[in-house]
Amino acid sequence: AGVSLIHVFLTIVAFLTEAFIMEENILLIPPVVEKLSGNNNNNKNYLILFVGRGDVPATEYADNLCSNIQKELSSRDIPSWVLIEKNLTDATAEKIHELAIKYNISQLHLVAHSMSDGGIQAQGFVKKASENLDLLPLPILSLSLVAGFLTRTQRPGVMSCLAKKNIRPRPTLKHPLGYLEDGVHKCTGGNTPS
Repeated sequence: AGVSLIHVFLTIVAFLTEAFIMEENILLIPPVVEKLSGNNNNNKNYLILFVGRGDVPATEYADNLCSNIQKELSSRDIPSWVLIEKNLTDATAEKIHELAIKYNISQLHLVAHSMSDGGIQAQGFVKKASENLDLLPLPILSLSLVAGFLTRTQRPGVMSCLAKKNIRPRPTLKHPLGYLEDGVHKCTGGNTPS
C-alpha cells in the first residue's frame, strides 16, 4: 500500500507533538505529564473525545484547542487523553472501549467544534449512546459545543412538542378530508437553547 505525502507529514507533526496517529485524520494525544503534580488521588483519567470541522486538520486542533484543554486539566491534576476524530461512528465506540481498558479511563467527555460538522455529529453520537447503553463502556458525562448550538430537535422544550406533529386529521362524513381543532399542533416549547 502506498503512503501519501500528507500521511508522512502528519506522522512527523504527530511525532513532534507526541501524538499517536491511529488512522489518517485521527489523533490520540497522551496526557501532559510534566504539568501534573502527582496528586491525582482519585485515579481519574479523562478521555476527551473531540470532533471538529471537516476542513480543519486534526493537527490544528491538537496544537491549539485540545492542548489548552489538557493543560487546564493537568493544572487540576487530572490526566487527560484526547482522541480527535473526523467522524463519530461505531468504530469510534470500539476505540473508546480499547482506550478505556488500556489507559484506565474513568470519565468520558465530548467536545465538538462548529455549527455543522462537529456539533451535529456530537449530538447524534450522544443520542445514539443514550439509546444504546451498551455502545460505550462508560457514559458521556458532558457535551461541550464550541461555536455550536443544540439543534432544534435536541432542545428539551421542542422535544416535548415532537409528538404533536404525528396528530393527523380523522376523516368523518361531515369532513371527508379530516378536521383538526384549532391549536392541536400548537406548542409552547421555549425557543431558547438549553
